[in-house]
Amino acid sequence: LILKAKTMGYIGLVFSNEGNMLRALEFYLEALKIDEKLQNNSGIARHVGNIGIVYYELKKYDKSLEYYFKALKLAEQTGYIQLQANTLGNIGIVYSDMGDKTNALDYFHRALDLADNNGFKELQANTLENIAGIYLGQKNPEKALERFQMALKIKEEGGSKRDIAISLNYLGATYLQIMKLTEA
Repeated sequence: LILKAKTMGYIGLVFSNEGNMLRALEFYLEALKIDEKLQNNSGIARHVGNIGIVYYELKKYDKSLEYYFKALKLAEQTGYIQLQANTLGNIGIVYSDMGDKTNALDYFHRALDLADNNGFKELQANTLENIAGIYLGQKNPEKALERFQMALKIKEEGGSKRDIAISLNYLGATYLQIMKLTEA
């Protein structure tokens, strides 16, 4: 049954990646039922987190936070550090989209601490970019540039040209915003 729950979760992920969020939700909920029956807490945490993503994509932010906080609690109980870090970042994104930049920064910094302490490089870079985006919105381009540059350095170490291009785009747009056209 554990394999069935994992498979259902993967099918949900496929539907989610295709943008069919309602169908993804069906599979995540079915996978969740199986893992709850088996008392497989790491599977439950993963499915609950994915359900939070679905509700986020549907712009049902309160429901998204409800599931993210459940996932965070389960991830903490099971010692699932990567899910904790990802969920903290996801909570930050929801708060940011809701306009609550204070809570967003708090959760981003918590995610960044876990990512830093556990070597989750991709999460480090993405979280730094999320923090930089908030600083830009707060009209603090110097702090934003510093975070974007830190993210770029991490992405350069990883070597993904796509990820490097994304960081360079953020840097260029930030320099353009502060009228440093040569740097942009």
